[in-house]
Amino acid sequence: MTAELTDAQRETLRAFCDTIVPRVERADDPDGFFARTATDLEVDRGVEELLASIPDPVIREGMVQLLDVLDDSGLRRAPSPDPSARLPTSPRRSDPSCPSETRRRSRPTSA
Repeated sequence: MTAELTDAQRETLRAFCDTIVPRVERADDPDGFFARTATDLEVDRGVEELLASIPDPVIREGMVQLLDVLDDSGLRRAPSPDPSARLPTSPRRSDPSCPSETRRRSRPTSA
């Protein structure tokens, strides 16, 4: 495997970047700042250059393999993220519907 990404890996990288920084439509955005996605800002190109610059081939290839795993999970074929959708959060310890074993695991540990 080389540092050069395949078309599928490049598309997956774009989808990943746009999932992290999606387009957000806002009425109070006169310059369109929030309407820009990561790929609009060419973040994907920067990440690709960064990947190619990793000197250790094992680490570089491992990072590129992550793109294959993301693609296998369907990220590239998934619809664009809805920025209004809330990400799932972990259950709150105070939530009585949360199983007690989850509440126990989520308690902070003392140092």
